[in-house]
Amino acid sequence: LPARGGDNRPEDGSESSATTVLVTGTITDVQGIKEVTVKLDEGNLMLATIDGETWSYTYSDLTVGDHTIVVVGYNTVDLSDTDTVSFKTLEPPVENDPPEIHNLAPTSGTRTVATDMTISCDVTDDHGVASVRVRLNEGDWMQMVAGVGNTYTYTYTELALDTYDVDVNATDDQGLFAEDETDFEVYEQVVEPPEEEDTDYTWLYIVIAVIVIILILVVVMMSRGGGEAPAPEPEPEPEPEPEPEPVAEPEEQLEES
Repeated sequence: LPARGGDNRPEDGSESSATTVLVTGTITDVQGIKEVTVKLDEGNLMLATIDGETWSYTYSDLTVGDHTIVVVGYNTVDLSDTDTVSFKTLEPPVENDPPEIHNLAPTSGTRTVATDMTISCDVTDDHGVASVRVRLNEGDWMQMVAGVGNTYTYTYTELALDTYDVDVNATDDQGLFAEDETDFEVYEQVVEPPEEEDTDYTWLYIVIAVIVIILILVVVMMSRGGGEAPAPEPEPEPEPEPEPEPVAEPEEQLEES
């Protein structure tokens, strides 16, 4: 009887995404080998190629799913032996790139007094975006909401005064993912009272300085003009009043008459 030699391919129970499979093995018999037939599932019997003790047959365009191949070897007196092998054809791998995250906001280092903060970004993928999530300070992941175009957003409300690290994770429909990060600070704005305006006395200082300079110049000019200032002229004496004319004696006036 023909013997079922080793090194049979594919291996029983194997899985592959290849749509073409080479079925091969070895066979020996003391009488000699007449032929080897192969049958895939419910298909037709096909004659395998025999080369010495090796036989082979190639199946192509395999469909996705489970398959069984039945191999029958015949010797020259038509005695036969049968072997089977089962394998699975998987979906062919899809060429895929991980998603890309763009325009993550707020930008790193942002400081704000607002206690509500909206995290936004644009996510693109060559096949499709499955989910976009965000978290603050390694907390719980929150699902971001798809908006116009490729934009995704999530708004945190009533944030405490603190510094926040932001992580964003985007996953496509093939399981590939991308991550990005940023940070921001919520701080309390301190309103300082207005500073009191100092009274500007500059104009007064200028006036005083000018007066002092004038006085200095006057003193210098007087000292250069001859020492002490001239004494004031004495006031003129009053003119003597005229003496009154003598009055005639009464006797003399009678004689004349």
